[in-house]
Amino acid sequence: MSNYVDLDFLLPVLDGVVFSYHHSEISIQALGVYGFIEFFIRKGAHMVVFFVLLLCFYTALKKTSDLQLIKRVIISLFLTVAYAGMDELHQEFTQI
Repeated sequence: MSNYVDLDFLLPVLDGVVFSYHHSEISIQALGVYGFIEFFIRKGAHMVVFFVLLLCFYTALKKTSDLQLIKRVIISLFLTVAYAGMDELHQEFTQI
């Protein structure tokens, strides 16, 4: 990817950002600029997918029940968080 887009201008801005995620260091030094940006793109994609799942749960509840708005939102949020938790648990057992 470095042949197509030059992200080196981000080095001064992101150089001080360092944190741990799943026992790995996430930083420019550990991943390089492209790996660092890719990490956030992947995590952003997860958030978008889970938001779409939440909307699907909400729409299903709206079409199949006469629950009040707040109850539909709470149940949809709970189901989405439960699914995300089960997905993380599954990943923990199946990582190579």
